[in-house]
Amino acid sequence: MARVHPSFVWIKDCAQLRNDIEALRPNKSRFTQYDPIAPVTVRIGGQYVFFDTMANIPVPVGAFPESMLERYDHLFCGSFVDQVDKTHTGLLARHKAIYENPLLAKGILRQQEEYFYGKT
Repeated sequence: MARVHPSFVWIKDCAQLRNDIEALRPNKSRFTQYDPIAPVTVRIGGQYVFFDTMANIPVPVGAFPESMLERYDHLFCGSFVDQVDKTHTGLLARHKAIYENPLLAKGILRQQEEYFYGKT
């Protein structure tokens, strides 16, 4: 079931996005389910991975350029941070501080990528 994502997403040209999605539809059939906007859970390497609403949009439009990622930050675990804080103490306090002062989120996307994916 689709849900509204809490992140603000600005789509400059909805018609173009629709066309890009349609071009990737397998067999060009309107009956083939392909919805890169909807959230999806898949099994990868023996574990389940959740892709949130809009997470698959880079597939039809191409990867986000580095310049865009430098202007974007995203707090992981936003809707269940209280549960994650039980094993990652301090995460809830950090989220609350960012809610009070959004400028504190600058750079958090990279920090989270390093933590979750081991990226440097």
